[in-house]
Amino acid sequence: MSCGGAKLPTVENGATSNFPSRKAYVVIRSEGGPSNVQRVRNILSADFQENNVMTNFALYRAKQSWNQTEIYNSAYDGQYDYIILIDQIAKFTIDNQTQVGGKYQIRSYHVKSPNPNWLDLGQSTCNLSVEPSVQKFSREVIRSIVGNSAVFKNHDFEYDESLADTKESVQVNDAEASNDLIVQIEMLRKELDAEKKRTKVAQQERDRLENMLKLEIEAQKEKTRIAQIEAEEATLRKKQRQREIAETYAAKKAEIEQREAMEAEEAYKNPQPVVEEPKELTREERLSIREETKRRQAEEREAQRLAAKEALEERKEERRRLAELKRTEQKRLREELEAERKEKERLAEEDLQRIKDKVAEERRQAEALVQQQKEAERLAAAKIEEERRREEELQQEKKQQDKIEKERAEALAKEERNAKRLAREQETLRLEEERKNKIQEEKRQAELRLAELQSQEETEKAEAERLAEQKRIQEALDKQREEQIKLANEQRIAEQKEKEALAKKQLEEKRLEEERIEALRLADLQKKQEQARLDEERRQAELLAQQEKEELRKAEELEKQRLESLRLAEEKKKSDQLRLEQEQEAQRMAEEKELESQRKEALRIVEQEKKKEQDRLAEERRQAELLAQQKEEAEKLAEKRSKKSKKKSKAQEKKPQSASTSKKVNAFVIIRGKEENKKQFEDLEDHIEFDFMFAKAKASTVIFEPSRSVSLGDVLPIVSEEHNTVILIDQKDYVSEGKSTYQVKIMDSQSNEDWQEVLSQAFDLGSKADLKQLSKKITVHLSN
Repeated sequence: MSCGGAKLPTVENGATSNFPSRKAYVVIRSEGGPSNVQRVRNILSADFQENNVMTNFALYRAKQSWNQTEIYNSAYDGQYDYIILIDQIAKFTIDNQTQVGGKYQIRSYHVKSPNPNWLDLGQSTCNLSVEPSVQKFSREVIRSIVGNSAVFKNHDFEYDESLADTKESVQVNDAEASNDLIVQIEMLRKELDAEKKRTKVAQQERDRLENMLKLEIEAQKEKTRIAQIEAEEATLRKKQRQREIAETYAAKKAEIEQREAMEAEEAYKNPQPVVEEPKELTREERLSIREETKRRQAEEREAQRLAAKEALEERKEERRRLAELKRTEQKRLREELEAERKEKERLAEEDLQRIKDKVAEERRQAEALVQQQKEAERLAAAKIEEERRREEELQQEKKQQDKIEKERAEALAKEERNAKRLAREQETLRLEEERKNKIQEEKRQAELRLAELQSQEETEKAEAERLAEQKRIQEALDKQREEQIKLANEQRIAEQKEKEALAKKQLEEKRLEEERIEALRLADLQKKQEQARLDEERRQAELLAQQEKEELRKAEELEKQRLESLRLAEEKKKSDQLRLEQEQEAQRMAEEKELESQRKEALRIVEQEKKKEQDRLAEERRQAELLAQQKEEAEKLAEKRSKKSKKKSKAQEKKPQSASTSKKVNAFVIIRGKEENKKQFEDLEDHIEFDFMFAKAKASTVIFEPSRSVSLGDVLPIVSEEHNTVILIDQKDYVSEGKSTYQVKIMDSQSNEDWQEVLSQAFDLGSKADLKQLSKKITVHLSN
């Protein structure tokens, strides 16, 4: 686990009473039970106390939001030096039942630092239900915060070089490797489940889109068929309308011809008086002319009668042909609708039979899957029993192996002690022999030296053989231990893989069951939709039949109305002529009135445009006058300020140098920020006025909205003459939780200089420390 950031002051062993104690406020967020969390709290408290750190704890659930304001206030009020957050960020379980621990994030917050901030001290795993794991976790937390010189009196985890410590280290490493392996397997299982869920969601989305596409295709086909039927009906209606127009035109033409014939006959019966005849006709001539006229008129009437009769026969034949064509078209449409209905019923029956077959097949598959699942459960139970027996045998073998290793280690230690004792005895004898040989004669010195060299070589050879044998035995033991550890790890991995395969198979069976249920539901839904579609088609067919009957009835009524209109045509002739003349006159008057209104509207629009142009010119003149007035006022204000600055500069030159150095600051402070931070801005205003008072300066504060402009021209009109400095505190971007960037600018209101930026830093105005820090920095910049 990485350890970063500032550490708490540490003490050496045995010197805890001479160093001043520190206080830490510890916040724990965990999903563990009350007893497990209390165990962690007790062990952490004891370890902190051993390292001369007083603690107070606040406990929260892992998903419960912790009240930061309350924690900060408690830490400030209790004069704590640090806030330590131990936050659970992950949970490791097996099959969602056996909890194997969790991962915790450790962070610290130096309360009394001039620039406090949260420091990340790393991450660590811990199983709260196992006390050695909690002790190890406590040690890592203390070392992350205090440093490597931490004191642990209650539980010492340093390992000696003895055989017992070597055995314990092997067991601890084995347990840690097993825990890491379990955690990795759990993380891989979670990733596999997430990938399966994503695949299932993608498959469901694809099926849904395919179903929607099929429905859209069916709807498009239905719309096309309906559009074709409507187009055919519109064509028929258009042809019928054309026939009616032709019949009406022929009837009107016949009426006109009949009227002309009647007028001619009337003129013949009532001839107009002759104004003047050039000569007097005889009676025979007048009779012959009259007979000739009568004969010609009779021929014309006969020709008109024959033409009218022929036209009537043609109209009758046309009506008969159209009626026959309409009956043929209606019969064809009815046959097509009936054939389409039968085809849809046949397709619906085939789909229903196919769905039934599919449901039966899925039911058979589901029964087979249930049988397979039962068989798998039986095999799994047998396998679990076999694994339990194998674990018991492994435990017995492990105990026996530990006993053998212990005896072997004791034998090795005893052999090593005997070898050392023999070496010391041989060394003593050799020294004694050398001492005696020095006293003896020169003659025996060479022999004794040779014997001594031979003895030394034999001793070294024996020592080398003993060390080689001891090294070989130790290597064999190490190799055997490594093979045992490797075998145990492989066995655990194989068991875990078997469990994962079983869980995967169960999940696959569950997925197949869900897919079968979904298929049944979709089949039922499709069946209902098909039935609804058939009902709708049947209703549409009935509606079309009713519409056809209604059209036939309307055609008969139209025929009756046409005959009646022919009968009444002669009676309405004069009234129609009069109405036509009246309509023409009314239309002419309306057109004249419309032209007059259009002319007036055009004149009104021209007048309105002219008025708008005059208003625009007047507005431009007014704006120009206003700009000239503002420019004149600005020039007067600049001239006034320049005169005032000249007067002040002359006054400053007359004053002594000591008086110029003790110029008093009278600042106009502008705070611009969001409306929801107004309470914090008021607190900042109080801090600034308080700090300015101690700096022997004055301050007047105003709070602006974020949309309010703060340019040089906007600020100068609201600044009084007694203020010689303007300070702008502008809230900028949001940085993190509760923090925003604040930009501080200063301007001399008695000169023509623009803003000068002196500070741009992130602060949390909800924190008293940040408020004090910002106020002090502004005061220091102003003093400088």
